[in-house]
Amino acid sequence: MNDILSTRYGVAIGLFKDKEVYLSRRNENTIFPKKWQFVNGRMKGAELSRAGAVRIVEEHTGIILTPERLHDIGNITVDESGEFYYVYLVHLQDGECPINFDNKLGFYGDWRAFSLESSIVLDLVPGIRNILRKLYKCLMKIEGEKALTTEEMKEANKVYDEQEQRSIIESDYCGC
Repeated sequence: MNDILSTRYGVAIGLFKDKEVYLSRRNENTIFPKKWQFVNGRMKGAELSRAGAVRIVEEHTGIILTPERLHDIGNITVDESGEFYYVYLVHLQDGECPINFDNKLGFYGDWRAFSLESSIVLDLVPGIRNILRKLYKCLMKIEGEKALTTEEMKEANKVYDEQEQRSIIESDYCGC
């Protein structure tokens, strides 16, 4: 178990538009290579999580936010990397679309929009799948639609594990 002094703190921000989530694929030379992720980054010094989230979204996507647009959905701990993330959601407005604004470190590939249902079966950075599942269930509840049952979710995960749909989903580029 990680000690609090060695834990790295960051923020992860899910960018949504309509019923789609924007994800980017990590490059080969990073932890969790080739996995899909939200916008994320580490907080600086005594920076508050909301301020860090606003800064990181702008640095990595070019989208300028106000802290009020961030919806706090909790946090995740990634045991594999010893990181703790505050997680926020942002509903993008008309005309807003993430771009590779600052890709100095080469972490991010192009941003792609996926339906929540499709995103659940991608090869994701640890912790992201559980967030997407919760969001999917909430979205279905809000819209009065039937969410996937536990058995249907197990089947979706089986598809993910077998990687039968990965190439289809990744080849369907959904631009802005």
